[in-house]
Amino acid sequence: MNTKELLEGIGLSKGEVKVYFALLELGSSTTGQIIKRAKVSRSKVYEMLDRLMQRGLVSFVIKENTKYFEAANPEEILAYVSKQKKKLEEKETQLKKSLPELKAKQKSAKKPQSAKVYEGLKGIKTMYNELLNEMKKGDEYFAVAVEPEVYEGDFLTFIQNYHKRRAEKGVKVKLLAHNKIKRAVQQSIAKTKLLQARYFSQSAPSATLIYKDDVATFVWSDNPTAIVISSQTIAKRYKSFFEELWNGSKV
Repeated sequence: MNTKELLEGIGLSKGEVKVYFALLELGSSTTGQIIKRAKVSRSKVYEMLDRLMQRGLVSFVIKENTKYFEAANPEEILAYVSKQKKKLEEKETQLKKSLPELKAKQKSAKKPQSAKVYEGLKGIKTMYNELLNEMKKGDEYFAVAVEPEVYEGDFLTFIQNYHKRRAEKGVKVKLLAHNKIKRAVQQSIAKTKLLQARYFSQSAPSATLIYKDDVATFVWSDNPTAIVISSQTIAKRYKSFFEELWNGSKV
C-alpha cells in the first residue's frame, strides 16, 4: 500500500490527497497554483482545503489580501490519526453501554409469521437437524409424540442418534408421549440424558414440537410431512397448552 492509499485509508478523499501533496511540493500557494499542480476542479478546491484545515493538515495566511495555503508538518497526520483513534475508543465504550438497550429492542420486535413445509423422511430429518442447530446449551423445547411410526425402522435409528447429539449439546426436552407408544418410548429414548418423559391418554390430533418461536406439526402418511409455523403468538399458546397437559399427565 503506497502513501496515497494510506491517506485515503484514514479518511481523506482522493482529491484531498492530491491537494495535500501539491501543497507539500509547492509550499505556500494560492488556489490557482494548487488547482494547476493537483489537477482538481476549481469549484471543489475550497471544499477540499476546508476539510483538510478541519483535520489540522492545512493552514493559511493572508498576504496582500490574498490567501496562501500551506501544508502542515506531515507529523500532524499521526496526530490526526491519534485523535480519530481516541474518538473511536470513546464511541466503542459508549456503544458497549448501549448494547443492552439495543438487544432489548431487538428482542421486543415482533418477528413476521412464516411457515415452512418439510416433505418425506429426509425432509423431517432436516427439520430435526435445523432445530438442534438453533438450540444452545441449556435451552429447552417441548414435544408431543403420538405416532408409532417414529419408533420403527430407519427413522428410529435417526431419532436415537438425534437424542444422543441433543444430550451432548446440553439441550433439554420435555416429552409427552401417548400411552399407545409408551413402551416404544421407554425402550428407545426415555433414558437419554436431559429428557423428561410423561404419558397421557387423551386424543391428540398430531405430533408436535414447540421450540423458541416455532411450532412443528407432523402428518405421518405415505409421504410424511412436517409443517413449521414461526410465530411468537402461536408458540406461546402451544407452550401454555403443553404445560397444562404436562401437569395433568403421568410419569
